[in-house]
Amino acid sequence: MFITDDPKGKVYQDLLDFAFSVCDQFIVVIRKDINITKDASAVLESLAPFLIAKREQFEWPGTRLGTGRDYFGREAEPAIVYYFKTDHEAKRILLEVSNSLHSWMQPNLPEDLSFIKNQNPWLINSSHESVSYFETEDKDEIEKIMNIEDLQVRTANSIKNNIPQVYTDDSPNMKCIFCEKKFKEGDTVPESNASEIYFVCLNCMDNGLTVCNEDGKIFNEQLVNKDYLIIDKIQILKIEESDLLEYITNKFINMEEGGGVCSKKCFNSLYINDCIMHLQTYLALVSMDKESTSDLTNMIKGYKNIENILMNKINELKTYLSY
Repeated sequence: MFITDDPKGKVYQDLLDFAFSVCDQFIVVIRKDINITKDASAVLESLAPFLIAKREQFEWPGTRLGTGRDYFGREAEPAIVYYFKTDHEAKRILLEVSNSLHSWMQPNLPEDLSFIKNQNPWLINSSHESVSYFETEDKDEIEKIMNIEDLQVRTANSIKNNIPQVYTDDSPNMKCIFCEKKFKEGDTVPESNASEIYFVCLNCMDNGLTVCNEDGKIFNEQLVNKDYLIIDKIQILKIEESDLLEYITNKFINMEEGGGVCSKKCFNSLYINDCIMHLQTYLALVSMDKESTSDLTNMIKGYKNIENILMNKINELKTYLSY
């Protein structure tokens, strides 16, 4: 079951009361790529008497980190996952330092307060994404969850079948581009504006209808042969031993869902645009005086004529978009 609105105040308290009655552990996470405040450190210190284990992990309930290099060439680092026992005093601390489930995120608090029952995730919470859900098939637990006053929960089937309506915005201006606006495959969807906001309802998405991320045309994703979505010409920009476009190229080579595009042409156009944006980011970074935390970025900044090299490659890439 999915929680569709951040539990706050009394709802948050009632949710924690029930979670502590069912589960034997809870976790919080510290990501090394995000700073923490003294308040977050103080929370961990106050919970120390209830600590079961502290582990470096690339994955925890609801989240998986990349294990290679990031967008700027930095080696990925694991997060620190703290496992605590569900003691009454620990619950008091969680209620004292926070008033909602989705507020558990750095820098002010540790990340992703979640609960574990018998070594299995029970309440999974990804605070930055505002995504929280229960993993239980126990009918008694489900009934008690449903009876938590003002806790907004939905089953997976109700979300999939769009019952009740998934989009809670009551604005009459929100219109599914297929159901209400009567667009058809091949049409180009106009940009949303103040008078009309376009989206795709889940019923239409289940039928494969979607909008191309590159040219804005409506297409049926189920009819696109993903095997044909390949890069025509792999782009490379070598600076010493590093290829600045390797990250983007690998992302597209390993893209399982086809990037939400309708054709090979759009796939390659999306690839080129991503390469351009990636190099523009480097161009902005090399113009900064402050030293970067990335060894790759610092190496690039010291490279002779790097700004001209980046601009020349960007201009070259732009010529491919005109074909």
